[in-house]
Amino acid sequence: NVLTEFHIQSPINDEDYVASVIGNGSEAAGDAHVWISIEWISQNVTNVSSDWGERFSGMVQYAMGKGWVSDPGTHLKAHIEVDEKNVQEHRLLNNRGKSGNRNK
Repeated sequence: NVLTEFHIQSPINDEDYVASVIGNGSEAAGDAHVWISIEWISQNVTNVSSDWGERFSGMVQYAMGKGWVSDPGTHLKAHIEVDEKNVQEHRLLNNRGKSGNRNK
C-alpha cells in the first residue's frame, strides 16, 4: 500500500516563500514545486497510521523513478497547493507587517 500523492499547502504559490518557511534545506524547484528533505518529512509527520513509514518509503521509491527525488536522494519534490482558507489570513498578516513598517 503506497501513498499516492505529496503536496504542500500554502497561502500563496511562491516556491521561495514555501522553502523559506519549511527551512531545513528546502529549495525552490520552480513551476510551483519545492524540494523538501525526506528526513524532515519523516521527523515532522503527525497523525498517521502505524504503517505510514513503509507506505512513505514506497512512495519515495516510486518518486525516484519519476525524477521527483533529488540526485543525492535526500529531497522529495512537492507540488504547492494554495490553501484558499488561509489566503485571506496571509494577506491580513502581510498587510499588518507593511503598515507597521510605515509607522516606524
